[in-house]
Amino acid sequence: MHKPKKLFEEVIRMDPNYAMAYALLAFGYCVDVILGSSQSPKESIAKGIEMAQKSISLDNKMSFSHGALSVLYVLKNDYDKAISEAEIGVALEPNSAYPYSFLGNALNYSSRYSEAISAFEKAIRLDPIPAVATLMVWLILSGWLADTKSSGYFKKLLQKLPDHLVGQLGLTATYSMMGRDQDARAQAKEVLRIDPNFSVDSYSKRHGIRTKMIGIAIWTPSARRG
Repeated sequence: MHKPKKLFEEVIRMDPNYAMAYALLAFGYCVDVILGSSQSPKESIAKGIEMAQKSISLDNKMSFSHGALSVLYVLKNDYDKAISEAEIGVALEPNSAYPYSFLGNALNYSSRYSEAISAFEKAIRLDPIPAVATLMVWLILSGWLADTKSSGYFKKLLQKLPDHLVGQLGLTATYSMMGRDQDARAQAKEVLRIDPNFSVDSYSKRHGIRTKMIGIAIWTPSARRG
């Protein structure tokens, strides 16, 4: 078990009525599944859902609990429930970026791309850095954005966080989809600088991505050949 999860469990032992600890523990199970570190993703998802629901039973006004539950339902391929929980989170905190990020994620996996874009753009307006990397990459993976606007977001992020893997992945994909082949190859080398063992297949499986990472799929092999 990862150290943060152990810490959250210790907090719960100290205060079994602390709702946020359950929410954070639930999200920890999400991370285990996404990163491929769970020995049993099905069990991790079930345990995460249990923790998120416990958090909500203690305090149903925290948007993060509903957001974590939304991600878990996405991982379970229960997209209607994922959207419903994310919408509750947005209603609870309409001026926070993360509820819109959770909603965009659920809508994207439900193939409701236009609505996903709207949710992501609201999140970006509320918190452009560093959340933009995670948000914009989903838009690019959906094949909707491949222009100077999206590349500009990634460049702004990478100026502050040059080793941000998701930001490097997003800019690589954007360049490729814009037809900027040379820039895409160079950017893919930055991905490999950060993670020399990176592969498209393993990344896609860990994150459950159903849409194509066009730029990365094309240019990572070229970057490896130098």
